[in-house]
Amino acid sequence: MAIARAVRDIVEGAPGRASYGKALATAAWAFVVGLGVIAAPGQAGIATAITGPVLTAVLAMIAGVVIVGVGVGLVTPVRGRWERWPSAAEQETGRAKDQISAYQRGREDARSRMPAAQERATRRERDERGGSHEPPVDPM
Repeated sequence: MAIARAVRDIVEGAPGRASYGKALATAAWAFVVGLGVIAAPGQAGIATAITGPVLTAVLAMIAGVVIVGVGVGLVTPVRGRWERWPSAAEQETGRAKDQISAYQRGREDARSRMPAAQERATRRERDERGGSHEPPVDPM
């Protein structure tokens, strides 16, 4: 369960705020839990003659369902989703780029308001000599 929870957290965080992130994370969690439930008795040495073939059969069944479903039964729905995915991905990529550029602009604004290191040192030397009556600049 701990591994499944870690996988869910990683998968949920990977696509950022994408609309499909939560569903993809839940599916990954369920897959890891399912494999764990089937493989755990075999790893513990309990009925290895049964758990190995059951694990193989379950994985083969999942692969068969996906192959038949996508290849035959789900052609029309998958085609519709497949046509929508590029535009959705493009919109989400645009939002991510906007967030990154806003972050970079904020960093540049903060950096431009902070005096350069040499300028601060020069002001400090003048202040120590008494050459300037300007208040010292706080870098924060």
